[in-house]
Amino acid sequence: MSLRDEILRHQLMLMRLINTQARATQKHLKQARDAVLKAIESGKIAGLKTELDSILGKLPNDAVKLIKEIAAYEKDFTQRKIKKYAKKEIKETSDRFIKEKAVKTKIAVTIKKPKQSIEDIYSAFAGTKVKQLMQTMSDARVLKEEPEVTTQKVNNLTNGLFSHQNKSLAALAVIGGASIARTYVAFKNRMRVQWTADFESSNVCPYCEEMDGTIYHEETDDIPAHANCACTWTIIDGDEA
Repeated sequence: MSLRDEILRHQLMLMRLINTQARATQKHLKQARDAVLKAIESGKIAGLKTELDSILGKLPNDAVKLIKEIAAYEKDFTQRKIKKYAKKEIKETSDRFIKEKAVKTKIAVTIKKPKQSIEDIYSAFAGTKVKQLMQTMSDARVLKEEPEVTTQKVNNLTNGLFSHQNKSLAALAVIGGASIARTYVAFKNRMRVQWTADFESSNVCPYCEEMDGTIYHEETDDIPAHANCACTWTIIDGDEA
């Protein structure tokens, strides 16, 4: 097995971690939903925004904690594999450094749009959810909706179609955090990375298809290129010329 093969196999494990991250976020959304449903049942929304801010305000911190652990794991994995396949003496990087780098480095949310840090992405997500839920409650009062109608809207905002949005967010965080750690270790050890878009994927976007095979000689944060990006960095054997 080659270094490239090891990384591609490892990427499949990372894709499974996306579901772990999405489930962690879903727990916060469920708590927020329960708080809103309780308010619908009682007919009282006084203090609801404060409660939602408290519940969803924890989401970024919890997400960042998990991404830091993924980044540290990715750093260790990359160092071990470079040592094994490239026969290099590894230049060590501290866990603390790589964890902070993973959550502070800005990554792409959509192609050619301003990048955001993982922490900022989750903070924006949490803030948007609070606004959506409060707007739903406000609209229900103005329109004098039946409680069942409002309940369905709340469920849709915290589950249903929005579970896809949650998974997209998790993919950005997991793949972004891991990619930052991997490229840093590669370049610290004078190796190159290659954009790889063809692993186990039959739905590569035109941009990523064009980028597939591109070799980078400098540290980069270009992957993920967008939400649900399935691309990865493979490492080029040998010292950089």
